[in-house]
Amino acid sequence: LNRQQRTQIMLIIGYGQSLSRGINSLPAISTSQPYNNLMIASGTKIRNGDSGYNPSSFVPLVAKTEGTEGEDPVVGLCNGVVRRAIADGEIAADWSFLGTSPGRSARSVEELGPSSDPNAFYNKMVRYVQDTKNLADATGKSFSCWAYCWDQGESNYAGTTFTKSPYQYAQLMLALFDTLSKQVVAITGQEFQPYIFSYQVGGHRFYGVDKNTIALSQWRISRERPDFVLAVPVYAIPVVTDDVHLTNEGSWLLGEYRSRAMYQTMVRRSGKWRPLEPIKVDWQADHID
Repeated sequence: LNRQQRTQIMLIIGYGQSLSRGINSLPAISTSQPYNNLMIASGTKIRNGDSGYNPSSFVPLVAKTEGTEGEDPVVGLCNGVVRRAIADGEIAADWSFLGTSPGRSARSVEELGPSSDPNAFYNKMVRYVQDTKNLADATGKSFSCWAYCWDQGESNYAGTTFTKSPYQYAQLMLALFDTLSKQVVAITGQEFQPYIFSYQVGGHRFYGVDKNTIALSQWRISRERPDFVLAVPVYAIPVVTDDVHLTNEGSWLLGEYRSRAMYQTMVRRSGKWRPLEPIKVDWQADHID
């Protein structure tokens, strides 16, 4: 960890449920690519094995309006990191991120994890990594995976059969990414571990849950695991009328918050990013400081 090397193509995987794919974040607003960031020919959202999937070439990274899916936050993340690098004196041509958003709406951490089913979303994501490594090799480009993003937690609040235990949620989420890193490194041959950049899930009141167990689990993991970076709590970001999904500007803003956390942590190397958070609570009978 923290031994990353810049390669000619650096993969960022935006995984999770609906917020990772820009559900209701309409219309897409990052419709042109100002730098050298990339996606595969079929875009950021079509998964390996899905109709229209096309990993035959790299094209400029943009967000697309596809049905109910619009601005996905991985685009704002990739562009935001490069913009910050240029402002710090880096050469734009040296930075090329590859963005993908292979998650699935309304899925729990259990459903998004490793599976023996070849059609599982997790396995489609791993095959995408192999496809893009093959394409990079064919075009003579060095390739690595720098980071994952994690936008998930709402379904574990909403469902009746999925865990709401903060301990069990942490175990399942960390097992997912620990397994993924082993598979990714085996594919790419890189000698460094990807970071995980997460939001802090909101919505426990929306789903009628009286304890924000998943959100606190994510925060505690970010305090303990050096590879898990909590970029921003999602309650601060604007939502559409359903009070759950982000506006298109909100989805872009989520990516921007992550770009700040990623730039400070991985490029500027100023230590692991910490979000706005309480550091001390004084709870008295008549007031809380």
